[in-house]
Amino acid sequence: MTNLPAESATVRAMVGDSAAWSTEAHLTALVVDALNVANWQRAARKGSTRPTPIQRPGMPQQGHHVGAGKGRGMSMADFDKTYTALRDRTTVWTPEEVTSSGG
Repeated sequence: MTNLPAESATVRAMVGDSAAWSTEAHLTALVVDALNVANWQRAARKGSTRPTPIQRPGMPQQGHHVGAGKGRGMSMADFDKTYTALRDRTTVWTPEEVTSSGG
C-alpha cells in the first residue's frame, strides 16, 4: 500500500480527497494565500475585504469558522480550573474524556 500513487482509488478510499493534493500543492497554496494577504495589507483601502484562501481538501468550507458561535465558550474560572487540572495531570486523557468534559 505504501507504493501506491496518491491518485489511486485505494489511497483516495483510505485517506479521502486530501490524497489528491501533494505536499508541493499544499505549500504552493500557502504561498499564494500569503502573497494575497500581503498584497491586500499593503494596498487595501478602508472597507476592502480580506482575500479568501484557496480551498483545500479536508478543510472547512470558506466562511465557516471552526468553533465559532457554537456555544463552547468558558468562563475564566472554568478555564483556570481546566488548565490547572491539565497541567498537573500525570495520566493521559482519552479523546472521549476530553470531549465529554466540555468545561
